[in-house]
Amino acid sequence: MIAALLRWLALAWLGLFVWTHPGLASPAEPARVAVAMNFLPVARELAPLFRRQTGHRLTLIGGASGKLYAQIRQGAPYDVLLSADRDKPARLEALGLTVPGKRFVYASGRLALWAGDGQPLRGPQRLYAEPTIALANPRLAPYGQAAMQVLRYLALDLDATQRVLGENVAQATRYVATGHAPIGLVAWSLIPPSQRNQAWLVPAHWHAPIDQEAVLLLRGAGQPAAVAFIRWLRGQPAQARIEAAGYAVVDRAAIS
Repeated sequence: MIAALLRWLALAWLGLFVWTHPGLASPAEPARVAVAMNFLPVARELAPLFRRQTGHRLTLIGGASGKLYAQIRQGAPYDVLLSADRDKPARLEALGLTVPGKRFVYASGRLALWAGDGQPLRGPQRLYAEPTIALANPRLAPYGQAAMQVLRYLALDLDATQRVLGENVAQATRYVATGHAPIGLVAWSLIPPSQRNQAWLVPAHWHAPIDQEAVLLLRGAGQPAAVAFIRWLRGQPAQARIEAAGYAVVDRAAIS
């Protein structure tokens, strides 16, 4: 009787421990991945490939990097962060909210000037001619910060430029696509492939690098799918797909 009671208490304690420690997730549970909006379309392509190759599943949550960072600080239940910059993962690491040694650049973003009217662009001239331009909110999105650096590099009169700000670069891209803004400084990867020959790729030295970092969060330390995804993301299948989507890859050895 006592032995049975002790076994029951042990099982009850174990159940309570697992329930109150989300890092010890069931192997069948999908990893919750917070994804910068510019990378969400690619992440949606990677998720089924990852599942076929590993058997693990992902739940993707998109948002501006700044918002995702704030949510993680407030305890949002994410296992992995795919940020659009280096800054947010580094700050989370400094706060002790990440797994040491599990932070790396998974892609490098490219900024482009795109016109919704389909007119081919061969340089920055439309930036001087158009009074309205779409870009991501620089307070929330790294692509918005890069866009502002480009405008300053070109010495444009920022007071005379009406900026239509998207909460993230995906929203800024939609503003151009739907005609809410005639042109936009947006992510090259978000421009439809059939229209990229009409967009103009901004020289990389006009803005700071848009190196995008991934990091394994503390909640994901005991989550098999999250640990597997962080490892898989650095490998050849993922990196080849990322490059094909319009990003520069930092470690070319991974895709050779």
